[in-house]
Amino acid sequence: MMEEAGMSMIWAGTNADETRIFALMEVEEPQAAMAFGKREDIAKIRTEGGVDVESSKIISIISETHNWP
Repeated sequence: MMEEAGMSMIWAGTNADETRIFALMEVEEPQAAMAFGKREDIAKIRTEGGVDVESSKIISIISETHNWP
């Protein structure tokens, strides 16, 4: 589903006690990626997988143009 939305996972890992997940992703359109993460069907899948969706946040954005968001 991520690929269909123009996103690809480059790397994912956790902290030592596995209470936080860090993911490095490449996206074609940052706004589309944000919308993808807010979709109800995606949130449901993530919640069923044990993710605390409400705690998810972007901690840094690296852009070729450095003008997003």
